[in-house]
Amino acid sequence: VGIKEVNLKKELVIFGVYPNPVSEYAIVQFYNEQNSTVTVKVVDIAGKIINTETLGNVSAGLHLHGIDLKNIVAGVYFLVIETGKISVSQKLVKEN
Repeated sequence: VGIKEVNLKKELVIFGVYPNPVSEYAIVQFYNEQNSTVTVKVVDIAGKIINTETLGNVSAGLHLHGIDLKNIVAGVYFLVIETGKISVSQKLVKEN
C-alpha cells in the first residue's frame, strides 16, 4: 500500500475567516500563487455587494487581512476574494 500524491495546485485559496460567526472584525487568511491585484468583497445572500476593498498588488504567498464588519447588520454573507481572473468565496455569519 503506497501513498499517492495528488496535485491540488490552486491559484487563490481562502484558508479561513476568523472568528466565524463574527461581531465586529474578522481576519481572512488567503493564499495567492502569484503577484496580483486582490479585491475583497462582502456579499449578501441576494448577491448584493455590501462592502468592497481593493488591496492593490498583493505579492504571492500566504496573507492575513482584517475586515471591519461592525456597521453591517446581522445575517449570512459571503466573503469573496478576487484577482483579475479568479474568484473564491466563503460563508460568513455576522452576529450582533
